[in-house]
Amino acid sequence: MSPTSKILIVDDDARLCNSLKVFLSNQNSEIITAYSGKEAIKLLSKDKFDLILLDVVMPDMSGYQVMDYMHSHDLDTSVIVMTGYAPSDLAAEVPPKGAFAYLLKPFDLEELVTTVQNALKKNA
Repeated sequence: MSPTSKILIVDDDARLCNSLKVFLSNQNSEIITAYSGKEAIKLLSKDKFDLILLDVVMPDMSGYQVMDYMHSHDLDTSVIVMTGYAPSDLAAEVPPKGAFAYLLKPFDLEELVTTVQNALKKNA
């Protein structure tokens, strides 16, 4: 059976990316990984994704900068923001940037699956 959705995971933590790739591959999705914001933008310029799991803090550029790129190029893709940091204003900042949801690391895998499924349903 071919995958029903295409998901991009963007995080500078390669172990997390690869773990999420293995886990979400069981959800009938094609998973692509990027380990930096610049790599994500390169992939976004060439391909269309149904969903992006996006880290906020990365060495080369922030997840918010990736979202700004998406907005400026009219890329209508749902984004789930992932972060290990919990600034008090994160919940207030994410919706204006256009994210579907945000998850604080470490997140529960069931919560991740539910959030991913809800985001993909929104796009269906």
